[in-house]
Amino acid sequence: MVEVAIIADDLTGAADTGVQFCPYFRDTVLMPYSNISSDPDGVLSSPLQALAVYTNSRSLNAGQSRDRLCAVARQLLLLQPKHIYKKIDSCIRGNLGAEVEAIMDEMGYEVSFIAPAFPEMGRTTFHDVHLVDGVPVALTELSQDPVTPLTESRLSRVVSLGSHYKVSHVDFQFVDGTEEVLAAEIDRLVHCGARHLVFDTINQTHLDRIVHLGLAWPKKALLVGSAGLAKSFGCTFPRQPLPGGYDFETVPAGNHLLVCGSISERTNIQLSVLMKTYPYEVIYLQPHLLANSAGRDELLLYVRGVQSALSKNSLIIRIGDKGMQGIERPEAMKPWSAEEIVRGLGVFVEMVLRNAKPASLFLTGGDTANAVMASIGIKGVRLFGEIVPGVVHGIVTGGMANGLSVVTKAGAFGNENTLIALHEYWENKKRGSLK
Repeated sequence: MVEVAIIADDLTGAADTGVQFCPYFRDTVLMPYSNISSDPDGVLSSPLQALAVYTNSRSLNAGQSRDRLCAVARQLLLLQPKHIYKKIDSCIRGNLGAEVEAIMDEMGYEVSFIAPAFPEMGRTTFHDVHLVDGVPVALTELSQDPVTPLTESRLSRVVSLGSHYKVSHVDFQFVDGTEEVLAAEIDRLVHCGARHLVFDTINQTHLDRIVHLGLAWPKKALLVGSAGLAKSFGCTFPRQPLPGGYDFETVPAGNHLLVCGSISERTNIQLSVLMKTYPYEVIYLQPHLLANSAGRDELLLYVRGVQSALSKNSLIIRIGDKGMQGIERPEAMKPWSAEEIVRGLGVFVEMVLRNAKPASLFLTGGDTANAVMASIGIKGVRLFGEIVPGVVHGIVTGGMANGLSVVTKAGAFGNENTLIALHEYWENKKRGSLK
């Protein structure tokens, strides 16, 4: 049974949103869209209550994204979910309008309530300008994203770019007022023809209010947001005991493998702080070795080195030359695309895991996480919970890494001590002291 189906455009977003429902359902599963219809290992036949699907559509154009979301929506309708939640990026990257409208059209929604804010992570919207730590999003490092660079900070404008329906903005003065005042403004905008409503939001109480009105709205309203709005949505369900049948109380003995393909400066800082505190070995892989499929023999030498090193120490795998802060910038990667490089990184990790099994696998960056999980053939991930906000722990289902403890994080999430918290969580789990 599927109580809630979450549809996200990337893997880490599906994970950090799906995990918001873990306290309320006995079983929450993360799954690529391509496995919904086939499901050869019967992941969907379990007593499933929440399903987080990632569509890998952020880098597509609006038309391709719309087509993929229409197909996914039709597949999900066969599962008869009681609720649909459309997850969008908390930094408003991707094809927001096109993907939301695909779901609305296929699933019969008349209006969307769009609030991508995630106050816990510093993402807010004020007077229609979407902010990251108080800075308009198009003025942050996200404007240099090699796959989906941002050039616009106005939320209504970003949604309109891929939309056919009228978009209207619900200003802070209404969101911060009483529910009666907010409901009246929503009613007025819908009466004037709006089908997408984008909301100013600066705290979790605002998100709670949007969810409450969306669920109570007389017309069928689609809730659209990041993990922040999902957290408020989850709270509308009764809490349940922790999932049974899986041993989350300990992590196997052994070393950890951290795969970091994200170019986010925040991830760079987190890794620097981690390495100053704990003795992780870092292995840098040059982009041309990963992207050039003709160079697999040379790459195999690195594989053997990583397998040997992992038997002795916990490892961090990065893209770039030794001493560089992560992946090279797009102009330095030519003639290889970011997609080719990250796909090669997934192949490399799969080669490592053929003869080496870490105690736990950490993946940061949505494209990195997807490339690795696709290469190792996972069918899904049973989600357990958050180690810290945005850092999600689960257990791999299916493929060559079946049963492996895996942790995912969006590249730009967390503070400088996030990876310190992850390492200490793992070590406490090994000792069985974390309950």
